[in-house]
Amino acid sequence: MTIDKKQPETFFATPGRVGKAELSEQAWAVSVNPIVRGLMQSIGGLFAVLNRQRQIIAVNDALLGSLGISDIAKVLGIRPGEAFDCLYAKEMAGGCGTSRYCVTCGAAVAIVSCLGENRPVEQKCALQSGTNGNLRDICFRVKASPLDIGSERVILLFLQDITALERWAALERMFFNDIGNTISAIHAAAATALTAKQHRRQESIHVVHRLAERLAREFALQKALTQQDIGEMLVAPSPVYPEQILCELLDIAHSHPAGERRTIRIDGVTPSRR
Repeated sequence: MTIDKKQPETFFATPGRVGKAELSEQAWAVSVNPIVRGLMQSIGGLFAVLNRQRQIIAVNDALLGSLGISDIAKVLGIRPGEAFDCLYAKEMAGGCGTSRYCVTCGAAVAIVSCLGENRPVEQKCALQSGTNGNLRDICFRVKASPLDIGSERVILLFLQDITALERWAALERMFFNDIGNTISAIHAAAATALTAKQHRRQESIHVVHRLAERLAREFALQKALTQQDIGEMLVAPSPVYPEQILCELLDIAHSHPAGERRTIRIDGVTPSRR
């Protein structure tokens, strides 16, 4: 095996790569292997085969399609992060897997662990793809599994795009957090209205009303999100005034149990409407 003599600096995985001649031999050996050929024909998801240097030596049509290319020659010899145009793939001369950020990359960890421990390893990988400010977040569930082909060990890399699932999970966490805070504030304001004197009672009733409106808006938004694909939703901009936001935040903070016996004051001048 011949590896490039110049070894760039690395913070995680080995930076060396094999040359074109050996890469071609490896790609041919993989292409005629019955196990790999069977996987190529049967797997509908994203699938690639890597050599020990983490270079791509085979990919299926689904992965090529996700990259928006049709010529496999464009990805042979590069690494997964480079194929997906990861923001940090060019951070170091050694490329994908060698930057300080790669230490926490699920794909890099899965591949390196698979090679070192000779067992399948599954991780979650989140990356930013793109350049010149045109970035997009992608999240994969990655499984790296070792396979010996003759005297060479390769890595079978299975990728599942879970970007939409992760985005939905994040929105769901935000929803339940907001709903929980608003319900706690409504409960506290209603309790105050039951026991307070007349002037405080009226104030608490108004607070309950405003918080109930906020709760209704949150519920309507979540219902809309569940009925549509998040990526297909149309945004309808409408003006939001600073004093309105501050008022809602103060309602929640004053009525929330965590705000009990605390004084909340806004310093400075609230920006005016325009």
